Amino acid sequence: MLCIALAGSLLCLARDWVKSDEHAVIKLRAIVANLAPKKKALGRRTKERLEAFEDERLLRQLLTLPIHLLQEAKSAKQPRKRAMLAQSAIACELLIYAPLRVENLASLHIDRNLERDRERWLIRLPGSMVKNGEDQRFEIPAEAVGRLKAAMRLYTQSDGWLFPGRSGDAKRSGSLSGQIKHIVEQRLGVPFHAHLYRSIAVYLQVRANNAQGFERGRTLLGNRDANTIRRNYSYLADREHLRQAQEEITEQQLSAMRKRR
Repeated sequence: MLCIALAGSLLCLARDWVKSDEHAVIKLRAIVANLAPKKKALGRRTKERLEAFEDERLLRQLLTLPIHLLQEAKSAKQPRKRAMLAQSAIACELLIYAPLRVENLASLHIDRNLERDRERWLIRLPGSMVKNGEDQRFEIPAEAVGRLKAAMRLYTQSDGWLFPGRSGDAKRSGSLSGQIKHIVEQRLGVPFHAHLYRSIAVYLQVRANNAQGFERGRTLLGNRDANTIRRNYSYLADREHLRQAQEEITEQQLSAMRKRR
């Protein structure tokens, strides 16, 4: 613990007193993060909420929610409701393709963090915005870009903030998180929190790619420690292997029954 405190003090000195360059501050921030105690595996509540999305119907509803929210926003007559639905559609769309932490999502600035000069948009986060101190980059496919453009036309991005608050600054992360939680729970009828999008991103990769899914999930979340991803999500791979084994057994049983006829 003494090492952590010392490293934290050095970071404060470098950032606030010495005014070190950004690169040095990023490296010190990464050192502090590496010295911190390792986090425990996913909590019981998160696992229970994630398990609900093993239901294919519910998963489809979550993945198509941005489309439905955009349709509702287009037909909304009240400007405030239209803006709220459009922002929710954008937030849910982005979290599917770029499972950012809500703090980063809320602070997205159109000119500083979005590259919109091509068919596919790029989201760029400098290391100073990211927990592990490393730059992050996400590519948003053309299909989603079309919906994002349509949603952005439905409200004003004050001072370039993708999610502007009432004061004209970026919306507070707590407000955006609550907005996402409310809209998903209202439409899907299950307990939810915005951070769950990150777990669902890993779940989708592990389910589709087995062992490779851990590395893809690690990349999506911007986590440098592959062991953390395996520790938190290995149970998903085990569950998927069990499901595939049961399907194989069922197929063999049906084949045996056909041969007996």
